[in-house]
Amino acid sequence: MRGGTEEKSGARRVIMMQIAPGLDTTRWQGRRFGFTILAVDCLVIETLEAFIEGLEDTEGKSRATFCKFLRSRPLFAAEFTTEDLAEQFYYQFRCGILHQAEVGGDSGSGPLDPCSSLTMGKSS
Repeated sequence: MRGGTEEKSGARRVIMMQIAPGLDTTRWQGRRFGFTILAVDCLVIETLEAFIEGLEDTEGKSRATFCKFLRSRPLFAAEFTTEDLAEQFYYQFRCGILHQAEVGGDSGSGPLDPCSSLTMGKSS
């Protein structure tokens, strides 16, 4: 299990490498990067939960790690009220974006309640 200092150092590294560059909106110049931002969000969710749990990697534990984050963190748990919703988001968004570079399932053609603000259109 990781200690407090090592965990904070790992979280700081994630923030500096993955989150901070996206916060510089002065470079965006009206462009929209929702797909890219959601891909990074998915990576960060899994990484942060792995740090919290003290995991060295998430091989064979990716779904459980990702869904645990969605179901146990207050801001997410309010939206992901069932394990089924968390798993649907994991498979359609996280796996769809990171493995096929598209949103999977029906989520590309209509809202994935309760995440309707995250729904993206798929290109045909």
